[in-house]
Amino acid sequence: MPGAAYRAIWDVEKTLRPPTKLNAVQQAFVQAAHEEYAYLQEWEKSSPHSFNVNHPLVNSASAHLIQGYQELMRLYPPRTGIIRMLFTTIPARSTSNKKAKEPAC
Repeated sequence: MPGAAYRAIWDVEKTLRPPTKLNAVQQAFVQAAHEEYAYLQEWEKSSPHSFNVNHPLVNSASAHLIQGYQELMRLYPPRTGIIRMLFTTIPARSTSNKKAKEPAC
């Protein structure tokens, strides 16, 4: 169960105090995480385990992530390239102890 990972998100979220203009972004991302977690709880109870891309929680979480991303793009237009890169660059997982290369910003 992914509960521990999500509890860490909730703990951090309680302590974050973003600038007022980023409150909507934070709320969109937090809401998406709550919906992802709710979906994963349902998924773990189901049999067989198969991802349902049309599940209302999946669609709602996706919509909240898009909403937060679009708000960042609106608030920081000169930085849209960096924001886009951060949202689309996923470091490859490795079993070695090498650190993932961080993007140059």
